[in-house]
Amino acid sequence: MAGKICAIVNMKGGVGKTTTTVSLAETLAAKMKKSVLVADFDAQANTTFCLGGRTMMNDLLNRGMTIDAYLGFIGWNERPPALAESIHKGASLLEEKPDIDILASSPHLRFVERELQHRLAKKGYSERGVETQISKPITQGFEKLRKNYDYVLIDCAPGISVLNEVAVKMADMIVAPTIPDYISTLGLAALTKSALAQIKLDGDKVGELWVLPTKVQDKNSQHQEFLGLLKADATRKDAPFKMFESQIPQLPSLARALQYNALTLPYADKYGDSAKTMEGFAFEFVRRIADAQRR
Repeated sequence: MAGKICAIVNMKGGVGKTTTTVSLAETLAAKMKKSVLVADFDAQANTTFCLGGRTMMNDLLNRGMTIDAYLGFIGWNERPPALAESIHKGASLLEEKPDIDILASSPHLRFVERELQHRLAKKGYSERGVETQISKPITQGFEKLRKNYDYVLIDCAPGISVLNEVAVKMADMIVAPTIPDYISTLGLAALTKSALAQIKLDGDKVGELWVLPTKVQDKNSQHQEFLGLLKADATRKDAPFKMFESQIPQLPSLARALQYNALTLPYADKYGDSAKTMEGFAFEFVRRIADAQRR
């Protein structure tokens, strides 16, 4: 049975996409014994760095095992190799040696993606044609890869890009980490009313959108106000998104966990008092994405 694909995306940065991707991957693999592929579609490459550390990241850059190196084959008229050849096995440093592989990113991704679009446009491809030329080999590659994993988690860059569109079109579920405040919910509105709406207008399907409240502060009145607004929006008959029951609070232990990218630690030591929160979210995620696929 093919694994489930989840795109983790928000138009705004700093809302916890990388934290969600890395901690969910390690929780699914270490605590629930699931096989997970993490794909880093962000030129900041934070997920690559936070998951496997500087040594792994530099090694993958030197060996050309990154998503931007793969895109380079498309732009320079070369037949791309199988996407599986760009996958690094055993990416997590956790002591439990969880079954996590990664398709890494690098700071070169933004340039390569822009240059690729420019080259294809010069060849006479329309805007839609450019998107097709980029998305087709990636989509075909992931359709093969997903058969080898229980879950594929794609960490998307902030904003709109061809790779982000590919991710949400492939996804069984879209998770939008969102801080419950005014600025972050603007990013969510841009995602639902602009990016996803346009994709649907073009006749393409996208995964079911689920909002995950992140960096929640119980004593912050604005957070509580916007949590109420998000919950009300999610229960409307024409709601553009659904909302997880789980909430990820502002926890120092969770922030520190992503800094432990040069140490081999047990899961419990790495995540500390945030472990229970992440396990609760992981169990809900598994249930929700299974339901989303059945619908």
